[in-house]
Amino acid sequence: MILSCPACAAQVKFHSAASVFSICTYCQSTLVRHDKNIESIGKMAQLPPDMSPVQIGTCGRFNKTSFTIIGRKKMAWEHGVWNEWYIMFDDSRTGWLAEAQGHWAISFEESSIIAPAVKDLSIGCSYS
Repeated sequence: MILSCPACAAQVKFHSAASVFSICTYCQSTLVRHDKNIESIGKMAQLPPDMSPVQIGTCGRFNKTSFTIIGRKKMAWEHGVWNEWYIMFDDSRTGWLAEAQGHWAISFEESSIIAPAVKDLSIGCSYS
């Protein structure tokens, strides 16, 4: 879906019908979509550059299904940083590609798993 940025009128692409947020590549406004209407909620800070070979728009394959990178989240903790890339597959599934220190992992939301309540968790126990 392509809409006009309310801040500068540039065309902004929402890569998925499920995408609610996007960043205008021209004015760096953070945009939120309400159906076919969008509003600017401020400017996006520039993410620091890194050495990743992956960028938004990068394509790949996982288990014989093609995907495209449609978003990025830079994560940090006291000992370092890593990228979480939001991916959309050709079959409309979405997931996350984690990239940290030369290691890669793909994860998916799983709605059929019922996790125990936090109060029922204890160290050393297994749950299935």
